[in-house]
Amino acid sequence: MAYETGIAYEVDYEIDYEINSEINCLQGRSQYQYTESSMTKKIRITEQIQRNAVALISLVIAITSLGYNTWRNEASEYNRNQRLISIEVLRNLGELQQVVFHNVWEMDASDRGNPRTGWVHVLAIKDLAQILDGDVPASATELWQVWSKDWDEIGPENDPYKRVTGALDKVRNDTHALLQGLD
Repeated sequence: MAYETGIAYEVDYEIDYEINSEINCLQGRSQYQYTESSMTKKIRITEQIQRNAVALISLVIAITSLGYNTWRNEASEYNRNQRLISIEVLRNLGELQQVVFHNVWEMDASDRGNPRTGWVHVLAIKDLAQILDGDVPASATELWQVWSKDWDEIGPENDPYKRVTGALDKVRNDTHALLQGLD
């Protein structure tokens, strides 16, 4: 269709181009055919790394920072738990020591020095110490065994008194050593 006017020719050309493009799309052909000669410049991996070096370095720093932060939070939480439990053990040790002193020195076995009251503290110490690291669980179990054997025979400066106070001191010293070893 060749018309004499230039406008009609341009319209026909545009319609032809659109129809051919749609046919090519329907047939699965691309409108643009790439050949090896049209892609003369191939981008190599080393060039891509050089172009994106800042982004890659930022990614490595971000991942490393995230890993360190996670590790530090876990270590802090672990230390916080060890401190909290250690303080509870020390508190119960003090209360048990008070029960022993009231029993031995004030001869008050019916109220504040009642050795049966000491069982509450001994069992709490034994249970809490099992969560702790180091020598504390073993020394708390030893305290429990000594208390089980000697609780009703504690008197002023006798052997049961010395064994109980020795076991108390061992748990206390092990707990202090654990606390000093934390970050």
